[in-house]
Amino acid sequence: PDRLQHYPRYLQGMLWRLDKLASAPGKDVSRHQEIAPYWQRYLQHIETEAYTPALDRYRWLLEEWRISLFAQHLKTAEPVSAKRLEKAWEKV
Repeated sequence: PDRLQHYPRYLQGMLWRLDKLASAPGKDVSRHQEIAPYWQRYLQHIETEAYTPALDRYRWLLEEWRISLFAQHLKTAEPVSAKRLEKAWEKV
């Protein structure tokens, strides 16, 4: 339930990304490639493992990183980076 308050920002980020996609498709692909391995790791994990609070935290950090990569002007709810994602994954 706490995450519901962030959905408007996530939706704005999606719209911003779509708006910029036409003018800079190369940047979008590059940013997508940055996040793709982390997202794939998450998807593979949920196929066989239980959903835990640590996994939930990792999942929402991914969403914040998307904001950071694709719509930085919307600001993230907390600091996020590849290093922070790796630390969150260690707890999964």
